[in-house]
Amino acid sequence: MLALKITKLKLFTKQLFLQDLFDGFQFMEGRFVTFGTFTMDGRLNSDYYGEEEWEEIGSRPYSMWRQMRPFCFQIIKGNKLPLSFQLVLRKDKAELEKQLSPADWNFSEVESFLLNIRYKNGAITCTTGVSLRQFTMDRTPEQEWDRYVREFLHKNAIDYTE
Repeated sequence: MLALKITKLKLFTKQLFLQDLFDGFQFMEGRFVTFGTFTMDGRLNSDYYGEEEWEEIGSRPYSMWRQMRPFCFQIIKGNKLPLSFQLVLRKDKAELEKQLSPADWNFSEVESFLLNIRYKNGAITCTTGVSLRQFTMDRTPEQEWDRYVREFLHKNAIDYTE
């Protein structure tokens, strides 16, 4: 697990809420505190979709961030900053398998690669996490995910401190 404090908040929030940088992530949940508290669950409801639409979605259990981003932005935009917000984003395993060198470890034991984004008291912290199907002493999945997130942030000119 890695906790990174974002140093340029305005740039980061612009990339998060107004640009497509994080659109490849799935949205698991969010909580926004403004004049009220808004909680959102990103789990997809199969009953909402027609059969063809659901087949297109495939086995993905959560909404994509690109679908949720406009709704989340509507909650926080305005003349006042939100008091806080928290997002839990999930990266698709199939996309990461090519990038994370799983030859050294059992990729199938990983349930989810997570990125928690928390804004509170004027600071944004990104925390990584890996959800495993079963306990293991091998920390390689977490180390690989932490490396990936650092590279992702660096490549996109997002400054942070550890």
